Amino acid sequence: MKNKWKTDLITGLVTILVFVVYYTQTFSIRQTTLVKLSSTFIPRLCAVAAIGLSLVIVLTALRDRKSASPAKEESPALDESGGAAKTIAAVVSFVLLFLSILLIEHAGFVWGSAFYLLSFFLLCSRHIKRNWLVYAVLTVAVPVLCYVAFAQGFHLRLPAGFLGLLGGIL
Repeated sequence: MKNKWKTDLITGLVTILVFVVYYTQTFSIRQTTLVKLSSTFIPRLCAVAAIGLSLVIVLTALRDRKSASPAKEESPALDESGGAAKTIAAVVSFVLLFLSILLIEHAGFVWGSAFYLLSFFLLCSRHIKRNWLVYAVLTVAVPVLCYVAFAQGFHLRLPAGFLGLLGGIL
């Protein structure tokens, strides 16, 4: 791909900037300590991990810059062939994320997460044969396990389900 290293460099730098701002915002979180970890631990851990991964992207882009040869270019037709489909898929994934956040707020964590997982599985597998059994098992198991881990293990309050069954899982 023509000048891929430039795109990776810009992506890495923008991501670093976004997560540095995210990290600074963790200092405005009201700290609670229900367990030995404070409420700022996970957001700060995620921010530091994202900054580290972004640094890897930047360093890889800088390494690829040295090996990129200007004589070797692909045709623009190959570069733009899937551009519209990728853009539509990206927009749809953001819409799905927004809808799942709304569903989490009103229906509960498990229902919103299940909706997001299933819809994202379907979006990502639109060009391959779908494995419905795996999708069904993951759509049910992952949100329930996450809810149990965070609500029972870390004693965090997650949005309970609208049915109020099984301690808020449903």
